[in-house]
Amino acid sequence: MEVIKEGTYTYLLKQIEYRTPVYDESVVHTQNESWDYYLSVEYEILKRNELKTLVSAQLREKDEEKSLLFDITGKRPLKRQGKERAFSQKECEKILQNMSNMIQEVEDYMLDLNCIELRPEYIYEDSKGEIQWIYFPQTSLGSEIKSNLQDRELQNKNEDLQKRMEALFAWMLPQIDYEDTDAVQFMYRFYNKVRKLGFSKELLETYIQTKRQKEYYDIEEVDKTSAKVRDSSKIKQDRRSNNESISYEEFFKEEL
Repeated sequence: MEVIKEGTYTYLLKQIEYRTPVYDESVVHTQNESWDYYLSVEYEILKRNELKTLVSAQLREKDEEKSLLFDITGKRPLKRQGKERAFSQKECEKILQNMSNMIQEVEDYMLDLNCIELRPEYIYEDSKGEIQWIYFPQTSLGSEIKSNLQDRELQNKNEDLQKRMEALFAWMLPQIDYEDTDAVQFMYRFYNKVRKLGFSKELLETYIQTKRQKEYYDIEEVDKTSAKVRDSSKIKQDRRSNNESISYEEFFKEEL
């Protein structure tokens, strides 16, 4: 894919290629079929519905050639951000949360998660700080489908998605702010779970939810401690107002 400028707009250009059979006709047939399905069904869904987590795309036809233009005006690729600054824990959480939102949106519109581009140079952050993803058939990947059997096709897709997810998270690890201990623990633990258990929507959502629950309980403990301190201070103040003497033993006992 290449970046092109047209006036005040910036687009990511993706050429739609229909391949002719050479060696493995089943692979070529599957790739061409993927584009046909995308153009007749999925592109219409994307065009008629404004999906918040996906970069908007438009189809262009010229001289019997078809191409997709993804509007990346005012957006910055995630890879560039990684070079400019280290990711904090909040930024890591934002990426994972937005990925969760994207997966839910893809499922809601019955799209294919395998068609999401996961390379950091093609993941974008808009002016509002929201992450957006590129969606198109992955017809040029190394793990192309080499069989027409549905179970084998699904297995290949899942294996490929796992590898691409691992590659994205592995790329994120060196981009972390290593002075931020929470960020390091947050991403390394998640990456380890993805490698051991395999990536899934459920794993992602559970990890995010567990992190939020931990933060909630941490805040609750702080609130309880603060309440105890406030109550202790109020008791001492009331007793002083009534000119009641407080022994050293009572004073330190109240502090505890």
